Amino acid sequence: MFIDKSTPFVKADENLVKKIKDEENISVSKQFLAFLMYQVNKDNFYLLFEDDSPRTEKESLKYKVYYINKKFKANYLINKNKIDKKKLYIIVSKIIELLSGKARMQDLHVNMNKVAKETLNNDYLQLLKVILKEGYDLEVNGNIVVFKRNAILLMHEYVEEVLKKEGKMMHVFDIMKRLKKEYPHIKFNINTIRVSVCNFDKIFFTIGRASTYGLKIWTKTDKTIRGGTIRDIAEEYLNKFQKPVHIDEIFKFVSKFRKTSKKSVLNNLMMMHQRDVFTFYWGGYVGLKSKKYADTPSRQIGLKD
Repeated sequence: MFIDKSTPFVKADENLVKKIKDEENISVSKQFLAFLMYQVNKDNFYLLFEDDSPRTEKESLKYKVYYINKKFKANYLINKNKIDKKKLYIIVSKIIELLSGKARMQDLHVNMNKVAKETLNNDYLQLLKVILKEGYDLEVNGNIVVFKRNAILLMHEYVEEVLKKEGKMMHVFDIMKRLKKEYPHIKFNINTIRVSVCNFDKIFFTIGRASTYGLKIWTKTDKTIRGGTIRDIAEEYLNKFQKPVHIDEIFKFVSKFRKTSKKSVLNNLMMMHQRDVFTFYWGGYVGLKSKKYADTPSRQIGLKD
């Protein structure tokens, strides 16, 4: 049961209990084994019991955090010459304080060197990695401890997750089916999905008025994806030119993003409520009312034409 003086720490777990039983033919609990090992090695090691808390009861009340279930949850013998007990307690208690704080809307990455106000060596980092994982289910990567988001997802985030997994545009009814399948404990309805998507237009785009949605980030990586209505796409195209454009060219551009026909495109542009946007000329040319063209093909087509 003697521990090498160069060892930073030893964890008294089931594996160690089994090893002692096999080698020494002694059957003991993890906690009692840790206590026995401490008695033999207390000149060089201190004991951290699984029921110990990094804060006193007074400190727990002061910070109003739930330390009852925030114990170390394992038994450690720690080399007092390599890992200072007071410093270790300070670091762990500060991390628990963050863990017990307000709701996190996203993952939080905390540099333990900043918590400790010094650069921690590998002995500290290895022990903290074990303690924080065992006792508090926190992931540690090097000197960074990761606090996972603990806030409930908002409606638009559920929709975003579904679209990311699917990797393509989806109709609102298909989104609804997927949400019910993946999150059966949550109540969803079509209207809340629609409103959520509309309220977060920096994240989503819509295809026409068909309630088909996608992620705007896709439009940056895939040039064949474009949100909006046929009118929106045509208006965007016409804005590139300083003269009216023939309907054939407009149709070619729109058809890159929508399965449609030239007749359908023209009908969309000529709908009465679009007349404040587009100007129509003889010969099949279309322009924008917001633009003043120096060179126009023949005369405009009026509402009565």
